[in-house]
Amino acid sequence: MQIFEVVELEDYPFMATVEVYKADIVRNNLEDSKAYLIVDSNSKVIMTFNAQKCPIKFQVYGAILAKILNKQLEEAYKVDSLNRFEKSSQTYNEIMNKLIGGGKAKPITIKDFPKPISQKNFKIDIKLQSNIKINKIIDYIYEIPSPERHSRKFMILGGNIYAEEERAELFVKEKKHTPKPVKMGRLNNGFNFFDDRYYSTRFIVKEPQLQAIELFVSDGDKPHFLELTIPVIQEEKFSNAGKIESLIDAFRIPVKIKTDNPEEIKREKLIKNIKDNANEKSR
Repeated sequence: MQIFEVVELEDYPFMATVEVYKADIVRNNLEDSKAYLIVDSNSKVIMTFNAQKCPIKFQVYGAILAKILNKQLEEAYKVDSLNRFEKSSQTYNEIMNKLIGGGKAKPITIKDFPKPISQKNFKIDIKLQSNIKINKIIDYIYEIPSPERHSRKFMILGGNIYAEEERAELFVKEKKHTPKPVKMGRLNNGFNFFDDRYYSTRFIVKEPQLQAIELFVSDGDKPHFLELTIPVIQEEKFSNAGKIESLIDAFRIPVKIKTDNPEEIKREKLIKNIKDNANEKSR
């Protein structure tokens, strides 16, 4: 087994690999914030591995470098992802516990890349999938383990957004709760920013097309709720008598929205002083 760490360069091609040999077995050579290529010469497999805190840029670099390394090895190896296996699975632990040794693979350097080409001739490597098969993608997503201490909140598939809910399935001797995606509707034309939680994004890419986008939240993260600045009619009051003024106020845009931002408060005081001085001079 050989291990190569994905490293960043300041200039083109902006990426390379260095061989790692700090310990005898694979798992003891890996750090929590880096991306790696693990080469098994016996089974002829190149495994990409992204640690829990690995930045997305290095994850992308790792996928590109894996293809280049396969070319270096005369495309005799299969490129796979170790992240798609559960940490408790036999395959994952077999690879993690293998001994480090020699092999044919060599570190990827600047010499392994072609000369820089113009932007006009640049070929896009990852394609957007247009005619996706939702059910197959969902099955593929659920084969990939979720990151530790995170829960999936949304999935974006083919312009639609899906939430996830637990459904009870009754078997002969036990009741089992399984997650099921629930379609919420189509996304708007444009970008959607989710501001109620701190989301971690995962892209599902296959052969090499973007299949889906998943949004995860940390298990310890609590949502924060936006403060309403307009009157709200509670649901229990729908069938009860009330004042028409409350209904009108509910649709009225507030003249002034309160803020806790120190810079905004300072600015408001400055504007007020300017207005007060102007009024005194006009008297």
